Amino acid sequence: MQTPEALLVQTCLAWGIALSADQLGQFTTYADELCRYNEQVNLTAISDPLEIYRRHFLDSLSLARFWG
Repeated sequence: MQTPEALLVQTCLAWGIALSADQLGQFTTYADELCRYNEQVNLTAISDPLEIYRRHFLDSLSLARFWG
């Protein structure tokens, strides 16, 4: 099974978006914090880490390939 981070990197590369190690770390930290706080406060119905990357991060980044 593919890790969420690998999905993010591979999809971004396919879209022509190069993520730095710092940016990948920021996504990872944000996903970890979102999962942690989502247990206390219902921030999102999406709680699976892979789905967070797919439905939150990649959905948002899908438009970035048209900005450059």
